[in-house]
Amino acid sequence: MKNKIFKIFKKVKNIFKMPKKKEKISNIKKCKNNKTKKEKLHFEKSGLRLNAKESVLKKITALFTGIILISLLLVGMVSSYNTKSEIKKQFISNAFEILNQNMNYVDLIVDTAEKYSTQVISDKGLEEMISNGKGKENYEKSEILNSVEKKLRPIINSNKLIDNIYIVDPDGINVGVPNSPSPDAIKTMKDNPLFTKALRLDGKAFWMPPHVDGMSLNKGSIVLSNVRLYKKANGVGNNGAIVINVKPDVIQSALAKAHIGNKGYMFIVDADGIVISHPDISKIGINAKDDEGVKAAISGETGDYTYKSNKDKMFAVYTTSDTTGWKYIAAVPEKELTAAADKTTATIFLICLACLVLTIVFSIMITNKLIARPLNQVSSAMSAIEQGDLSVNVNYKSKDEFGRLGVSFNKMASNLKTLLAEIKESVNETGEVANVLEGSSDEMSTYSSNVSQAIEEIAVGAGSQASQAAKGVETAEGFGREVDSVVSCTSEVHNASNSAMNKINEGTEAVETLKLKSTESIEVINDVSVSISELSNNTREIEQILKTMTDISEETNMLSLNAAIEAARAGEAGRGFSVVANEVGKLADESKKAADNINNIIKNVNSRTQDTVNKAKSIVTVIENQGEYINDTMSTFNDIKMSMNIVEEKLNTLNDAIKNIDQGKNEIIESMEGISAISEKTAASTQEITASVQQQSSSVEEMNTVAKQLNKMSEKLQQITDSFKVS
Repeated sequence: MKNKIFKIFKKVKNIFKMPKKKEKISNIKKCKNNKTKKEKLHFEKSGLRLNAKESVLKKITALFTGIILISLLLVGMVSSYNTKSEIKKQFISNAFEILNQNMNYVDLIVDTAEKYSTQVISDKGLEEMISNGKGKENYEKSEILNSVEKKLRPIINSNKLIDNIYIVDPDGINVGVPNSPSPDAIKTMKDNPLFTKALRLDGKAFWMPPHVDGMSLNKGSIVLSNVRLYKKANGVGNNGAIVINVKPDVIQSALAKAHIGNKGYMFIVDADGIVISHPDISKIGINAKDDEGVKAAISGETGDYTYKSNKDKMFAVYTTSDTTGWKYIAAVPEKELTAAADKTTATIFLICLACLVLTIVFSIMITNKLIARPLNQVSSAMSAIEQGDLSVNVNYKSKDEFGRLGVSFNKMASNLKTLLAEIKESVNETGEVANVLEGSSDEMSTYSSNVSQAIEEIAVGAGSQASQAAKGVETAEGFGREVDSVVSCTSEVHNASNSAMNKINEGTEAVETLKLKSTESIEVINDVSVSISELSNNTREIEQILKTMTDISEETNMLSLNAAIEAARAGEAGRGFSVVANEVGKLADESKKAADNINNIIKNVNSRTQDTVNKAKSIVTVIENQGEYINDTMSTFNDIKMSMNIVEEKLNTLNDAIKNIDQGKNEIIESMEGISAISEKTAASTQEITASVQQQSSSVEEMNTVAKQLNKMSEKLQQITDSFKVS
């Protein structure tokens, strides 16, 4: 029953908003004024509420209008773009046709001038006249000039394109038809760019851009010049240069007849950007390579481009002559090209605007009839249900979605009526359950309070136990640290004992070695004493030998003395023998002296040998005493070694005892930590139980509050259900 009540209450809460007191009173009043409300509903069914800010009519109309508007704009823009592109293509095609026609005409003029130049050079008779005229007297030279003029004049008379023909040679004949070259021009001919370039090209013709005719007596006229070196037929030397002038007016008149739109024009520049022909005569001969209208043409062969001229955007088409390399350019204001396209675009946009107006009208009519009216009926019925009137129905009948929406709405209203009846029945049961729930929650609150108090006392005891256990753990850990310190000290003592034992062993070995060395030293000293004694005996033998030698030297001396005496007696016959006797006497004296010296040395050796023997005996005595000390040292080391062995045994015993204490210490710490952990868990568990009891107590109080609220809510729900009109 309890679950059923909560489910029903949840459904009601999701479907309806809880009306405030003022809304509740207003709903009751509106239910009483049902007649007025039905009239309002009937009025809303009759048509659309166009004043609504979020009406479906406005949204659908705006959607259709936006789609149509975007479509028409796209069509207009695409049409305008295609029209402009087509017009531009047509202009480019026509412009190229005009450019090619004029280029062919100008190339014809150029070919004509070059043909006449070739004709003059190929005339053998004319070449002979000019060659013979060099170095002649004035009369003969004048006759030759007249003959040359007669040859050239028919060319001028037969072709109006050619303005003048000059044959100039700074060192020879200079003639011109119809105008003769000026003397000043002839004097400076070698420095004239016409002549210098002709020499450099060595017979190849070239065209000079528009320039002032400096050769003519009538200076100041602008001409185009075809120039080439007038070489002799045999190829040796030359007859000067031949210059054929053409006035730009000839080309200018031809270009003037070309029609490039209404405001377009055509002009020609050479490969360096110098203007050959232009509608504006003042620009002829000017270098325009940096001009925006010429830059692009100079860098290419053929094509189109846009540029600005006096703030007007221009569209230009250009091509290049294969004969001269000149650039033929046709330019027209871009707005002139797009004028026709702009008119077409304006017409398209007017049609789009008319279509847009018709679309808005038809969308309003269709939306009003098929969508807005049925939606208004459903909306009005929903508004009535919102005010608490469940008796309304939707009478719109159709097979479309709006018809199904009306049927679903009527079913919903019927289901709401049934649900409201069930709610009224459940509200009464909810009140009874709420009263029982409130009484039970009061009893549970009392029990929870008692349990909570008992658990709090347990928690206090568990906390105290945990605190004492923690102190025990700290004490055990302190004891453990002291034991670790003792273990460390005993380990250090044990290491020191081992080190001392090693040093004692090393000392014993050193003393034994010293004892052996002392014995060896005594033996060596004894050997030295024996050797010295033998040496002393040998010196005595040497003394005997020296004594014998002394005796021999004395006897020899006596013999030499006797011999001297006998020689003296012999007189002159014994003179030689006397000398020998003297020498033998001297040798005997020297032998005696040497024997005496050796005897003295041997006596010193014997004296020192005796001292050495005495010192060796003293050393033997010292070494023998040292041996006794060594034996005493050996005895002392043995005593120390025995004592250290005893210390080692005691240290091992102490170390084993300390290890046992350390193991016991670890077991004590583990036990104390286990007790502390158990105490902490006990305290935590009591706290959790306390929290659970408190939470349960809070839940009981909350349940008591919910029961009271449920009781009040059931009363309010009863009032709400009474405010709905079911029939």
